[in-house]
Amino acid sequence: MSVGAVFCSYEDSGFLTEAVNRVYAAMDSILILLDTVPWTGMPNNAILETTYKTALAIPDHQHKIEIISRYWADEAEQRNYGLKVLRDKGIDWGMMVDDDELFNPSELSQVFPMLNVNDYSAYLVKHQIYWKNRDTIIDFEDSYFPTIMLTLPNRIIFNKARMITVYEGKQWTYVRPDLLICHHMSFVRRDDLMLRKIQMFSHADEIIKGWYEEKWLKWEESMTDLHPLNPSTFKRTVPATTSKYILEEVK
Repeated sequence: MSVGAVFCSYEDSGFLTEAVNRVYAAMDSILILLDTVPWTGMPNNAILETTYKTALAIPDHQHKIEIISRYWADEAEQRNYGLKVLRDKGIDWGMMVDDDELFNPSELSQVFPMLNVNDYSAYLVKHQIYWKNRDTIIDFEDSYFPTIMLTLPNRIIFNKARMITVYEGKQWTYVRPDLLICHHMSFVRRDDLMLRKIQMFSHADEIIKGWYEEKWLKWEESMTDLHPLNPSTFKRTVPATTSKYILEEVK
């Protein structure tokens, strides 16, 4: 049983190196897919060049990392391409990891041996979403996303963003969060980088008007309904210390 990671990126979120380092030991192969254009908005060659240099500098003493930079029309196409490359390499399972998603290595090492091609085609993993910094999280329970999936041909297709269709075999199941959780840093950015993110990511045309000015820039701990697309799903923020899911320190 082999597992490969697929990182889809355009602009390094600031966590790319850490994200790769955290999964490195558990992976047989790591793909860093750098689109030549953002999913929305105008391309910026300086951003792409900086991200490419960051990816090249990631330590790779076991020669697991492959960097591919080309054009993909959208997020789903980029992810499907990653699954195909892993399949062509003979990798059984693909793990989708955005460059701002952090995992505990100890949890990966206990979950991967449990994967079985006769059980499920895809596994959904809970995301603990951080806000502004590593000390604050969103009070949000139902945040599971397709994360680990078989690379077998005609089994799984990404059809929009991170949504999948399973065509054959058993469908999907949830990974128990006490076994594996994703620490998602999507909202841990400087103000200028957050503005650029919401102008360039695949949901740019769905952002609520005024969210950046009213919710992001003016945020206080007492504020509620923080999500930029579906406000009520991010009810409030709470200290990360209140969570039972802890992001481990790694060397």
